Amino acid sequence: EFLFIKNTSYDEASEVEIAGAEKEYRALNLETLEESDITDKITIPASDSVILIKSDNAKRANESVTEVDHTADFAVTNITENYLVMDYAQISKDGKNFAANRAIPGIFEDLLYEDYKGKITVRQKFTLTEKMPLKLIMERADLLSATVNGKTVKFGKNDYDVNFVESDITDFVKKGENIFEYAINFYQHDGVRFALFDPLATESLRNCLYYDTSIENAYLKGDFIVNKDYSLSKRTNLPPVTDKLCENGYPFFKGEVTLSGKIAKPENGKTILDIRGRFMTAKVEVNGRERLFTLDSKGDITDMLKVGENQVKITLRSSMRNLFGPHHFKPIPEPMGVSPYNFEFRGGWYGGRVPNDYTDEYNCVPFGAGRITVLIKK
Repeated sequence: EFLFIKNTSYDEASEVEIAGAEKEYRALNLETLEESDITDKITIPASDSVILIKSDNAKRANESVTEVDHTADFAVTNITENYLVMDYAQISKDGKNFAANRAIPGIFEDLLYEDYKGKITVRQKFTLTEKMPLKLIMERADLLSATVNGKTVKFGKNDYDVNFVESDITDFVKKGENIFEYAINFYQHDGVRFALFDPLATESLRNCLYYDTSIENAYLKGDFIVNKDYSLSKRTNLPPVTDKLCENGYPFFKGEVTLSGKIAKPENGKTILDIRGRFMTAKVEVNGRERLFTLDSKGDITDMLKVGENQVKITLRSSMRNLFGPHHFKPIPEPMGVSPYNFEFRGGWYGGRVPNDYTDEYNCVPFGAGRITVLIKK
């Protein structure tokens, strides 16, 4: 017999009181399978949970817990390169006259609805406050041409994914507005338009659908920050210790941020490191030893520490959420479940319309560490 209790809040700890629980249950750590005594009052951190198992050995926990906030003792000492998502574009069918700037899923749907076959030129713009080193990344495509500010660019292998290519465009960019243009032959095989838009088409037919060509987002990568107007500036300082990196110039960030600081170990008791924030993994390095927190925010680091002051490095790794989205779904910025519709809004664009649940605003989620605390258990 067991109890599973989940705190569904992203921000606040929750206190649960279960009369008599300390006499019947012990807490189970699923990573180590260790059991520990509890009291009738249990505090569950934000987004955390506890599992209680029935045990004949249950008794009231008599250990004392002291929480020490070390946030001020840490600072960001390294961060990987930043990204800008370019998901709006203009297209031209004659290479001269360009349509209005529009969300790429809307452009793509218009071409599908029209069943267009022929050459198109795609234009995307980005703004720099100063010239800087920059890489341009896009998904693989049969390009007829590609230019940045009128100068031909060539794409090569992208180390992250075989389906992406990248180009160093540092020599081609300038302060102010920059223009990226590429041309492709756009076409779909017969039946695509019917499967997508004809009322007689079945769901099973749509599930078998594939596209011959498509228009996808492009990305800029470099050591920059993204300003409120989505222009780019060279990074001159490291960001603060925060779990809202997206609000500090990194709305589309994918990568790692490293924090370095000091933690003191007492002569007696366990030292539990608790990183309050949101991340996929946290690698903790201290005294030549490493420990990885995976899908968890805290862990026992007693055996890694020496008595007294210790230099600690914490490397947080993000998910792909802020780079790949969904960015524009409303009214729920972060839906619990997503489907292709949350990205494409298929069926809501043609005829120049904008889907009712689409917003031009970008929805990004927290990443980073808001607080770094240590729990001393004696």
